Amino acid sequence: MNETYQKLKADVEEKMAPLLAEIKNLQQALNAAATIYGEAVPYPKLIENEQSTGSIHPDDFFGSSLAGAVKKFLRMKGRSASAEEILEALERGGYEFPEEWKKKDYLKNVAISLSKNRYDLVYLKSNKTFGLPEFYPELSSTRAKNKKKIDEVEEDGEAQTAKIKILITRADEKQLSELGYSQSEIDAMKPERAGEIIDKKIRNGQS
Repeated sequence: MNETYQKLKADVEEKMAPLLAEIKNLQQALNAAATIYGEAVPYPKLIENEQSTGSIHPDDFFGSSLAGAVKKFLRMKGRSASAEEILEALERGGYEFPEEWKKKDYLKNVAISLSKNRYDLVYLKSNKTFGLPEFYPELSSTRAKNKKKIDEVEEDGEAQTAKIKILITRADEKQLSELGYSQSEIDAMKPERAGEIIDKKIRNGQS
């Protein structure tokens, strides 16, 4: 597998996503207008696709990361979904939950993880659902700028305001995992504590 091509492909698809979402929104609007005025819908395939996404195969999310599985499901659905809907889809699609997660805590842990993923997902407070930025093109510019800032922070390995850590980056999560901390423990950890653990290389269970 050519890494240069894969990176190019990922970059192009990322740029295409909001454009495709906008095209889909316009097609849906034309379909709705056609129905109102008694005309044949111009994009019947779109309706067929929307109806077919209700069927999730048992292996759709097998082997995927949580973020990857959630984004795939939301693209299949074509609109935002609640944490409960996302959890149900993950279970039907064969997603492998972290071993340290207890089944009774699946919903809570999924909701926490979704809430922390501020740059891949959009949280709609009005109906308590999660969507993708590409569903809302008007947000793309602002979120792209914010994501660039976060990426710059992650390259440095830390975010500081008056030398106080303000978020746990993906690089931090990797180091904490190597020190023996589970994902649920990392999710519940305060950024300041995470910074201290990483700086002092405190393994899980050490005082």
